[in-house]
Amino acid sequence: MEKQFDFNQVGKRMPYSVPDGFFDRLQDNVMQEIKDTPHTQPNTIAKPKAKTRKAWLVRLAPLTAVAAAALIALLIIPHGAPKKEAPQDGSYAKVEQAFNNLSDADRNYIVSVYQDDLFLNQ
Repeated sequence: MEKQFDFNQVGKRMPYSVPDGFFDRLQDNVMQEIKDTPHTQPNTIAKPKAKTRKAWLVRLAPLTAVAAAALIALLIIPHGAPKKEAPQDGSYAKVEQAFNNLSDADRNYIVSVYQDDLFLNQ
């Protein structure tokens, strides 16, 4: 690509050609084609066929039913795992027993952590 393209070397010769008399017969040929083609009414809108509309309704009916069933299922079925409630017998006997089974160092540590808790000591 070292050389620059020189348009003067191309010349003024036309690379395309048409048959003799082409432009003289062009208008007659176009008018003949227009006469041969059937005309339609201007400004008319093609209406969809009833069969096409019915086919769409037949295809959409099952999808609509599935979507409605899914929506109802989402609204009715509770979300999340069921919560298990801890049995409440009204006493802390098991907690006291577990606390008493700890060593003295563990008990002192737990007590110190709870004493320093910001949320419990407000």
